[in-house]
Amino acid sequence: MTIPYYTLIITAILGILCFLYSTNHVFRYYAKFSIYIFVCLVASLIVIPVAVCRGKGPSNTVLLSYICQTATSLLGIKFIIEGSEYFTKDETFIVIANHQSCLDVLGLFHVYPLLKRCIFIMKKEILYYIPFGPCLWLCGNVFIPRSKSQKSKDILNKTLSKIETEKMKLWIFPEGTRSMGIFLNSRKEVFIWPFQLNYPFYQ
Repeated sequence: MTIPYYTLIITAILGILCFLYSTNHVFRYYAKFSIYIFVCLVASLIVIPVAVCRGKGPSNTVLLSYICQTATSLLGIKFIIEGSEYFTKDETFIVIANHQSCLDVLGLFHVYPLLKRCIFIMKKEILYYIPFGPCLWLCGNVFIPRSKSQKSKDILNKTLSKIETEKMKLWIFPEGTRSMGIFLNSRKEVFIWPFQLNYPFYQ
């Protein structure tokens, strides 16, 4: 029985990929990163039609999080969540967190189902990352133009009023992933907000 040539080619390619994955840490990193992005891509494509049918809101982020949690399983990553008792409280508060790269989102996928009704402040550029941006918009998140200081502050103030009225939570990355823009310039205000609004403070 003759083995088709394309079968041999596919087998050889898979063999090379497996070899590189097991011996080259750089290749292994990019392979895992590609799996992560692929899972997020598929999750976004699943959530978008669901969100369109049932409406824009944080409940779509819960669905997105549960789907994207499969990425951590595929990558062999486990998260230990400390202070989860604070996240489950039925009250309005602001989460102020550090942000280094898109890999941080892996942890958020496990934290968000505890928060349930929470929205994120994001730079407007993310809105144009198809299909991630539209999906995140349908999840009720807020996008601000970092280059327009006054408009950004107006959006932030409206968002603060919204979470107070609707008893939601707000997650914000004061510095973003870069040392420029409206977040870095106004980061002191971000830390003052919880005290001005008399929100609970957890550390």
